[in-house]
Amino acid sequence: MGEALLAGLAEHPSEVHATAVRPDMPAVLRRLPRAGARNAAFNADRLLTRFGLYPGRALLARGRHDAFHVVDHTYAQLVHALPASRTGVYCHDLDAFRSVLEPRREPRPAWFRAMARAQLAGLERAAIVFHSTQAVRMELLAHGVVPESRLVWAPYGVSPEYRPEPTPGTPDASEAVLAPLGAGPTCSTSAARFLANGWTCSSPCSPRFARATRSFGWCSRAAH
Repeated sequence: MGEALLAGLAEHPSEVHATAVRPDMPAVLRRLPRAGARNAAFNADRLLTRFGLYPGRALLARGRHDAFHVVDHTYAQLVHALPASRTGVYCHDLDAFRSVLEPRREPRPAWFRAMARAQLAGLERAAIVFHSTQAVRMELLAHGVVPESRLVWAPYGVSPEYRPEPTPGTPDASEAVLAPLGAGPTCSTSAARFLANGWTCSSPCSPRFARATRSFGWCSRAAH
């Protein structure tokens, strides 16, 4: 998803310049004899990256961009290393936080709950939380995760593979299609517009763009 969003933002070079902030996942435990071939070694390397290497990379990048967007809520712990007032997070669902929000419904070990709490606390600190559906919005509000004023409905876009061939001179009708639903533009356009507007929150999204190009740090899943 991060790559698709970067490609979408590249269509607005005069408004925003987006840069991926994404470290590679090193093979630490996977290099160990015997343990390296197990799924547990892969998961351990993934945790080391998510909660160690990636936050460190975010700390180094926090002064290089005007704003940051965390593509997936399972990386919301990065908000602790970024300027929260200039960071948005896309929340796809609340499943990752279920053990904290509804522990009886989904009991988990202490280490997992600690990880989920760090992620949830990061989401709660974000200046803006994007969500894909009204169902996710209702859950966020029901659990008191973030106030309504910081929620932005940004529906998923349609992959180019599923779009009709473009006709020269025909404008993009996606926003006209979404208008009756009361939704804002698709997620990549929403992110660009909120960055350009200095994270001014409204719903649906304001169509105004900033005149000057602004730098945008894009935090996606760690590469491996």
